[in-house]
Amino acid sequence: MRIRQITLADLDGFYNLFAAVCAEGLYTHRQLPPAKERIRESLIEVQTQGWPNHVIEHEGQIIGSGEVFPASVCGEPGRDDTVGVLGMLIHKAFRNQGLGTCLLRTLIDSSQAAGFAALELDVYTSNRRAIHLYEVHGFEWRHDLSRHLLPNRQEDQLQRMRLELGLHSLSAKTL
Repeated sequence: MRIRQITLADLDGFYNLFAAVCAEGLYTHRQLPPAKERIRESLIEVQTQGWPNHVIEHEGQIIGSGEVFPASVCGEPGRDDTVGVLGMLIHKAFRNQGLGTCLLRTLIDSSQAAGFAALELDVYTSNRRAIHLYEVHGFEWRHDLSRHLLPNRQEDQLQRMRLELGLHSLSAKTL
């Protein structure tokens, strides 16, 4: 298994991963991933801009992905683009093996190198494992967001978490 920057050649594998996670009905309000053409456009922009977007590849299959986009690109105009919005997906068959930890460390490091001052993410309160992972890496709860009816028909609460990257690098050096 290896973590590497995503490329346009990963389009189908990334789409399949996204579709598999959506099908679980637990971690996103989406029932399907965005259209492949929209993902393709995003991948081209990621490569052009050099934003931290990584995949975990195992035996030629994309089994995990993590991305950081400037806040204004994520549908919230006027937000500070020194803040990166983070998202991660790990295929169900590969969870609980430490891959999320490795991917998150890679995203934090590459986000600092790309000049982001902070990272934010939205996570459902029922996703306790993900929240624990983020807290271990220094993310802190900021505020609750809207409630959603997930595809599995359960209602859940989104919360926003944030990591100040300057503080993260300082605390990592002192540990």
